Amino acid sequence: MSEETKQKYRYEKVAKKGWLYHNADKREGDNKPDYRGKIVGLIVEDLKPLTDEEGNATLSLSGWVEEDQKGEKRIGLSVQSMAVDNAPVTDAPF
Repeated sequence: MSEETKQKYRYEKVAKKGWLYHNADKREGDNKPDYRGKIVGLIVEDLKPLTDEEGNATLSLSGWVEEDQKGEKRIGLSVQSMAVDNAPVTDAPF
């Protein structure tokens, strides 16, 4: 059985939640965003170990279509840190 080290990531949640709503102010031809929203409860202290020399951190965003309490469609967001995990990965089936 061959083993090789592939770059994979370890993800950890760094915000409580986030969402994007369709931007009703968007008109054809303008440069406004298609969606607008926010990220709530971003834990800044958790990002400090992930920053590079310039103070930048890379985050992973995952999203899915859902409905809010009013029945409006939105994109729910999960915000996670991405730390390189150098554990060996095997080609063995699960």
